[in-house]
Amino acid sequence: MLAAIGLADGKNSYENANALDANNWYYQSDVLSAALKAALEANSTTVKNSLEAYVKNNGGTAMPETNEDGYSNVTGLPVGLYLLVETRTPEMVTGTTNPCFVSLPMTTVDGGMADGSGNQITTGGQDWNYNVVLYPKNETGIVTLEKTVREAVKDTGKNNATDVITDGFTHNATASAGDTIEYQIISTLPTITSAATNISAYTFQDVLARGLSYVGGTNSVTLEFFTDANCTNKVTTWKQSDGKFKVTREENNDGTHTMTISMTDDGLAEINTANTAYDNDNGKLYAGYSNYTLRIRYDAKLNSDESLVYGDNGNKNEVVLTWKRTNDTYYDTLIDDAHIYTYATNITKTFSDGKEEQTMFDNVLFKAQNASDGYYVIAQLNEDEGIWYVTGHTDKEASATAMHPVEWNGKKGQIILKGVEDDQYIWTELETANGYTLLKNNIDVTITSVDDANRPCDIYSKDTLGVIQNDPRYNFPNNEDYKLANIPQKQLAHNYQTASATVDGNDVTMLDDEMDAGSKNAIAPLQVVNTRGFETPMTGENGTWALAIGGVLVFCLGTSAFIFFLVFKKRKEQEDK
Repeated sequence: MLAAIGLADGKNSYENANALDANNWYYQSDVLSAALKAALEANSTTVKNSLEAYVKNNGGTAMPETNEDGYSNVTGLPVGLYLLVETRTPEMVTGTTNPCFVSLPMTTVDGGMADGSGNQITTGGQDWNYNVVLYPKNETGIVTLEKTVREAVKDTGKNNATDVITDGFTHNATASAGDTIEYQIISTLPTITSAATNISAYTFQDVLARGLSYVGGTNSVTLEFFTDANCTNKVTTWKQSDGKFKVTREENNDGTHTMTISMTDDGLAEINTANTAYDNDNGKLYAGYSNYTLRIRYDAKLNSDESLVYGDNGNKNEVVLTWKRTNDTYYDTLIDDAHIYTYATNITKTFSDGKEEQTMFDNVLFKAQNASDGYYVIAQLNEDEGIWYVTGHTDKEASATAMHPVEWNGKKGQIILKGVEDDQYIWTELETANGYTLLKNNIDVTITSVDDANRPCDIYSKDTLGVIQNDPRYNFPNNEDYKLANIPQKQLAHNYQTASATVDGNDVTMLDDEMDAGSKNAIAPLQVVNTRGFETPMTGENGTWALAIGGVLVFCLGTSAFIFFLVFKKRKEQEDK
């Protein structure tokens, strides 16, 4: 203990008292208190760890856990010098109270109360106080949590594919079915001041919407640690194969998938105690990865089927962080989410004369091009549903999918294409039914997605596991101010999105997705009408032969007339002679 506070080998001990007993060192109380204060100021983490270990390993006795008012007491203690240290803390405590020496009894001070008599004491320092009350203070704070998403640049994501946390990452994104999307979960770790404030659990439960699938196997999830909140100064990267965290996945009853990312003992040990060359600005006041920023990365893919939600309902992906300190009785949770939106178009094909034989629709073909990004759509027909689903894209026009109308929901001539992101699309009619003219111009369909100020995301109002949520607008009982300022919270409030569409520059009313709880603004509708071509007197193969024979006959008649004319003329000349 003396070594921990810089008084090893009897340094600064009271020599007059030492002479009375060669087996002990004696100290004046102010020397001990001053040494403890100086040691904590020089290296509080090391000193706290040493004194906490000293008390635990040398017969120290645990006081009762503090009650809801923060009160704990012990009675019947013998007189003497006591060392008090805080050895177990709840999750919101970011710094333990400093260790302190307490002398029983201790002298009174002016202004105190003695023996419950109610008489004001004016003889401070002259009376003994055997009922000592301490008022230690803890620093409090919470960690942070934010989940954002972006479309992978290889799937025409509007980003530079960098590791910058703001490079295209937002709470809302749009993508096409079959695309890869990239998620990041960012959390600022709590303050760690000593073993008493070590993290005992740091677990993420990530719920992926049923319309998405996790990509990859081993090492598909990575954890990165940075000294700064902007994630520019990296300390280390953990892979699943490192054994410092584990990943489990399971399918839920509603078709969603939950991925749990939890720290192993090795991972927690590094977080709590690691010393690196990238020591944070707080120097020796904190331990391990205290106040570092953790970034989790993984990819997912949008399914090309009806499990994907189309329209304003979006595909919600929530993450819940549960974290604990050394007192496992207390824990806290934070929650955040990100949303992926995708849409559909519906071409209704008709003919000007009202005919709707299915054989006529079999000869109709359309292709779609994303004019914003320059690629052509690849799609697959689900014949049971009568719906085309986007499965990919290509920069080769010859590889584009030629889509034909089918019967859907009792209506013929339908091309429903699901899984298009918000962008400008050019529809081209490649073929049409015999006897009908192709569309003269292509069709321009533009889908636009924007924030819906009337629909704020309600994720922060949920209380799934703990008491504090990742909402900067805290609402504590009795307006109590817990002063959670050590790790300030970022304003994460955001809105859901809504979509609108135009066809050839004209506004159209988007349709709800009847197959997904009426998700609004899901489908951009358009109607294509083909008119009949020029009608000849007779059509078909016989008509063609009739024209040919007629042409030959006219030629023959004309030749006969010419021959007749020549013969007639010659005979007349002979008669004249």
